Amino acid sequence: MHSDLLRKISLFLLIVGGLNWGLFGLFHMDLVQIVFHSIPMIQPWLYGAIGLAAIYFVFSSVKL
Repeated sequence: MHSDLLRKISLFLLIVGGLNWGLFGLFHMDLVQIVFHSIPMIQPWLYGAIGLAAIYFVFSSVKL
């Protein structure tokens, strides 16, 4: 049950991160900075959460 929720949150964060990188690559727009410009302390935490979500998603998808 918890792993299903964690997987959904990770997938959401990966989508946000992918959209952010796509917008940055095409238009030099930082979506996270645009959305959270008034709360700059959240930005590094969100980037860190996106990175942790990627690590979790990779390791949870690997079948050993």
